[in-house]
This record gives sequence, C-alpha cells and structure tokens, in this order.
Amino acid sequence: MAVNGQQGAFIVNDLNPGQTVHGVTVSYMVRFGGGSAVPADGMSFVWAPDLADGPFGEDGAGSGLVVTFDIFDNAGGEAPAIDVSFGGVLLATTKVPISFLRTGDAFVPVIIRVENDGTLDVVYNGQVIYHNLQLPGFAGFTGGRFGWGARTGGLNENQWVDDIQISTSTTSAPRLTISHTGNNVTVSWTAGQLQSAPSINGPWATETGATSPMTFNNTTGMRFFRTISP
Repeated sequence: MAVNGQQGAFIVNDLNPGQTVHGVTVSYMVRFGGGSAVPADGMSFVWAPDLADGPFGEDGAGSGLVVTFDIFDNAGGEAPAIDVSFGGVLLATTKVPISFLRTGDAFVPVIIRVENDGTLDVVYNGQVIYHNLQLPGFAGFTGGRFGWGARTGGLNENQWVDDIQISTSTTSAPRLTISHTGNNVTVSWTAGQLQSAPSINGPWATETGATSPMTFNNTTGMRFFRTISP
C-alpha cells in the first residue's frame, strides 16, 4: 500500500447505494513488517460519506470514522498507538508497544465493527482495543465509502492489507420518543412491544395491542415507558 517516502490508499465504494447504512463489520488481515529498524509511519481505516479519491496516510481522510494505527512517534508522544476519530474529533487513543503493532512477515486479523446504536468495537490480533466506544451523534451514513491509507517517509515499513470482508446493515436502532400536551402523552417507537410502569424499577406491564404512535391520558402522576423484543 505504501512505499518509501510515499502514501497510498485503497478505496471501496458504497455497497448500499441510496440507502443509509447503520451498522458495519469490517474484517481484514494486516502486516506491519520489514523496512527500517525504526518503522514509520502508519496506516488508517476510514468509513466516511465524503471520502474522496486519492492517497492518504495514517491520519485518515473525510469527516466520518477514522481508526489510526500509528507506528511512529513524531516527538509528541502520540505513538505507537491505536486512535479513533469521528467527525474530525479525536475520541480515544490507546498507547501500545511497537512490538504489539509490528507483525514481521506474518499477517494478523483486524476487526472493526460499528453497531446501529452508534458504538464501536476494534480488535487487533485477537486483542480488544475498544468495546462499545460511543460515536457521538452517529445516525448512519448514506453514500459511505471504505478506505485504507498508509504513509512512509525516510523511515519506512511494509504496511499491507489482505482478505478484506465487509458486511453492512441498513437496520436502524430501535428508538422511543415521548411528547405531551397537557395530560395527553404520545409515545412513538420503531420496534418491539411497548411497556409502561409507575416507577423506573417497575412493575412493568405490556400495553396489549399497542401500535405506534399511541396517546395516553395520564392523570395519575409519573409514568415510564420502554420497549422489549417480543
């Protein structure tokens, strides 16, 4: 993907044209090995609706999700590390030994998963780096593209990917909203069976035959709502 003093990218176009993708699981094999004794610079995975054609490096591109595998410390102490950015904002950084990222002549598995509730999992070589990391404001991507980018400089490293697999989901997360006018409370939900209770701790009772939206005339005080899978 990247050679000495250059950067490069591999891009996969939107797999669900015209649809909003709410979840994705990407798995692939990666190699960081060979090159100079001190390796540089790193690789990134990107999922973004504005990922343009062209090369990019370990800092990614676009305004979507960027997972960075940074193998070279630019004198700021930021690497070696596995970082997550979303919407142009760095959300999390996990420092690791360079020996953890370097694979020699071997390829190791990477799994990156975004669930429809906007949470992210990242697994590198069988080790969970992030689990249920929230992506603020995530509502799925329409026209999202997938990309891998890598960069080298005077110091360099082989940075290769192989066996890419991508699965997508266009199912949005279940949502429940509540509005009220006077004593009338209107509950709307997207999936499951509606339940109500007088306390957050219950007892919960299923609203038999309820369909969304449903309006209740509540004159008895506080009332709580939730949905459950049938």
